[in-house]
Amino acid sequence: MFFQVDDQFHVNQKAKELARKALMNDVRGLAAVGLWTIAGSMCQAALTDGVTTVEDLVSITLNHAVAVELAGLLVSAGLWHAEGHACDRCPKVATGTYLFHDWFALGYDKGEQVKTKRAKAKELKDPNLIAAVWARDCTDDPANPAVGLCRYCQTEVRRQDRKSEIRPEMDHVDPRKACGVRNVVLACNKCNRTKATRTPEQAGMTLHPAPRSQEPAQDAENISPALAAAEAPQAPARPAQPNVVQIRPADQADIRPGSALISEEKAIPVGARAGTRPGGAGQGGVPEGLRDGVTQTEHAPRPSRRRGKRRGRGKNAPAAPGQQATQAGQHQNTLRSQHDAGEAPAVSAPGRFGSPWHGWIGKPSEVTETTCYDHNEEQPCWKCSEESA
Repeated sequence: MFFQVDDQFHVNQKAKELARKALMNDVRGLAAVGLWTIAGSMCQAALTDGVTTVEDLVSITLNHAVAVELAGLLVSAGLWHAEGHACDRCPKVATGTYLFHDWFALGYDKGEQVKTKRAKAKELKDPNLIAAVWARDCTDDPANPAVGLCRYCQTEVRRQDRKSEIRPEMDHVDPRKACGVRNVVLACNKCNRTKATRTPEQAGMTLHPAPRSQEPAQDAENISPALAAAEAPQAPARPAQPNVVQIRPADQADIRPGSALISEEKAIPVGARAGTRPGGAGQGGVPEGLRDGVTQTEHAPRPSRRRGKRRGRGKNAPAAPGQQATQAGQHQNTLRSQHDAGEAPAVSAPGRFGSPWHGWIGKPSEVTETTCYDHNEEQPCWKCSEESA
């Protein structure tokens, strides 16, 4: 980032007003212009969006009185704003700070955008993050992945491919964030260029799940009936039917397929939710005597059900408070997981030496550029060395 002084600054009326003070043997105007330049450089280095503090000015002038006096001249000339200014094009100024007038009119990016861009570039050069993404999005051995899938078009990409149109690249799912491996996916060059700095929804693309889920699936045998009943949605209570036994969640754990109590076809799965009927769809309740070890061959007749309109439960009827909270929570979970690329396994990655010239053998390099054109790596480029080998 650079703090630019325009080539027309010497004819700027505000700058000329300060420079003319030298005609009356007053060099404070020129000193104020120098302070304006140095303070602007500090703002760009710290990414403060054109805001400088009194402490910063004192660190430049090494004198509090001089710093305040020169800042007052810049405010009077209109190059800076102080607290309580009336300019409608610039934001408010906090106490003890000064703001460059029309800072973003000079074409500077916001500090948060620059910080995010730098953080994203740092993530894409992190060998540990790259190894974790490949281990998650690969289709072969996660310990030594060589083939993966593009998370957008599901095209197979190879790690050694560096020249084709579908060569693998790392992409931030949400380009506004730099939050680690859950926001970085494997993408082919074509999809990465098509998506650019947009979210998948903005680019009309779909983020597919990883080739293999890294989250362990829950074992149905280890789910307790009480937990299954607690996670189940509460269904409205129904009137008890004749000759039908209501099975409690605690009793469901005693029913196993192949037992003498019930057949395979009508078995209740382990961990079945409370309120569900045993057996296939459309079957009735459990006959009496089932829990006593008696198997009945004939079921009692089911009472007829009249299909009428339910009062107060139309399409426009408001949902119950508990249902509204559940729907709101599901909506928030959908938004949170929309750009979630998934957890990646912990994979060890080789370290790198601090100096790119470590281990260099031969005459000094005559390369004038510090980075490689093809791979944007520090010279000597290790990727070019691998390709030549």
